[in-house]
Amino acid sequence: MAQTVTGVPTAFHTATRIGGGLDTSPAFPLDILVTGGFQLTDSATPAPGQPPAAASAVRLYTVKDLTSAPTEKSVTPYMLGACGAGQHYRSASYEAASATASGRRVVITGGSPTQVSGCNDCENQSDSSLLCTLTQASLYDAGSASFTQLPAMAVARFGHQQTLLPDGGILVSGGLTRKM
Repeated sequence: MAQTVTGVPTAFHTATRIGGGLDTSPAFPLDILVTGGFQLTDSATPAPGQPPAAASAVRLYTVKDLTSAPTEKSVTPYMLGACGAGQHYRSASYEAASATASGRRVVITGGSPTQVSGCNDCENQSDSSLLCTLTQASLYDAGSASFTQLPAMAVARFGHQQTLLPDGGILVSGGLTRKM
């Protein structure tokens, strides 16, 4: 049964299940963290547009059961700031995300914050191309419902993958990269 979901409609976002360890079956209520993406335009044929504003780019959906519509809760990213103003969460599409072994934390990395119009919030301010890439890394902690900055990745990338390793580490691989 399809359900209508509230919030900013996006494409090329992340969606990660939060809950018990990843070796356990999901149980209701079920939480899903959604970050970034491109907003879909309001038109007869929706098309990707700008990334959502940072204040609405991180959402937590709770699914009560198989028949109820999910409820949405905004999560405030770290250091909301003006475009290009130092280190802050940059709403981006093509990020990668994975839950840690506990299932209670999510690591989110990279992405492309390229704007169709307005400010292009790339880490390299002179880059206005579609290949703008980010080194940002963030952590969502379900226990404290907080979203915080992690040390930056060594290589900026978007469209990459993350894999949880047996030792609890997270392998970041692939994607598109660009020299800064």
